[in-house]
Amino acid sequence: RIANTGGVDESGGLQCNLFPKPAGDHVDLQLGAVQGAVTVQLIDALGQVVRTHTAATANTTVHIDLEGVANGSYTLVVRTETSFGAKPLVVNNR
Repeated sequence: RIANTGGVDESGGLQCNLFPKPAGDHVDLQLGAVQGAVTVQLIDALGQVVRTHTAATANTTVHIDLEGVANGSYTLVVRTETSFGAKPLVVNNR
């Protein structure tokens, strides 16, 4: 279950898993049952959007390319038509 951030209480949280951990040149987001498009944003420690990825939910796993993303800690923000959530993500490109 994706935990909400920023003190916002969102009901109907999003079911998902991230792998591998830590992420290297990619991360896969495995989604539970959602409807409509999924928008995923990778946000750095300064609050800047580093990557944005949109996918149809016909795919239960969303592959996100992290090539060129600097090592560090990020927040992966996931939005659907009815849900919102965020998960921490560590990028470690060896």
